[in-house]
Amino acid sequence: TRLEVTATPVQVRLGREFGYTADALVLSRPLRSEDLAFAVRGQQSFTVLGTRIAVQTEATVGEVVRRADGTIAAFRVGATGLTAQGPNREPVQIKRLDVRASSPEGTAGVPDGATLAVRAEAVAAPGRALLGDEIALLDANLRFHGTLAAATRSAVADWQRRDGHISVAESSLRWGPLDARAIQGTLRVDGALRPAGVLDAALADIPGLAAALASSAWISADQAATLLRRVAPAQGDARRYRLSFLDGWAAFNEIGQDQVAPIPLWRLPSLPVLSR
Repeated sequence: TRLEVTATPVQVRLGREFGYTADALVLSRPLRSEDLAFAVRGQQSFTVLGTRIAVQTEATVGEVVRRADGTIAAFRVGATGLTAQGPNREPVQIKRLDVRASSPEGTAGVPDGATLAVRAEAVAAPGRALLGDEIALLDANLRFHGTLAAATRSAVADWQRRDGHISVAESSLRWGPLDARAIQGTLRVDGALRPAGVLDAALADIPGLAAALASSAWISADQAATLLRRVAPAQGDARRYRLSFLDGWAAFNEIGQDQVAPIPLWRLPSLPVLSR
């Protein structure tokens, strides 16, 4: 036997920066369980850093796993036929999206050991994409190390000082000429809140990737030529490469060429945070 409740409309606010609305939310749970299943009906919207994003899907369902004290242990949401549109932006369409998160303890913020997995298939963003109008697959698996209390400058700086970082494991990205598989590494921020760390991946088409980055003006023609001259093009079987984030730069190299300085590609900005 299950209990079922329909809420309409739904409005959730977290200060002025974050929010969520839905035309209707159907909640259900077994009588002897704290776990919840949910389905969203009609239009949805998300407010992120003060920007409202309208969302429509063919179907949105999920589940929330709760501990005996009511805190959330795990969360999953899946959507098909998703269209998202921000103000003065062309819509982004996602054929299938699956997001899973877990928390080892019921504390505020992002606790040490929390995980996040995101899988998106056929992400279409016409006219704005770096490597083509469709991302065939984004599959990211992340684990947080160190407790991140909030998305504020002071909290992120404290997380950084305490060696907070994110480990990336068995992830992949297929986007135009980029076919990155077995992505793994460690991401963190430096003292200026810029991305830091390394990501290793197997890549199979360095010439095609260099040409696409140059044509989109993300790297210069000279940088593309340097990539082709310094980094051995992989033909057939993919080779392992490393993208490093250090001192405000993203740099690229083939793994096994540690005695050669990596090729700087572009400067890195500081990460956006809510406030001090």
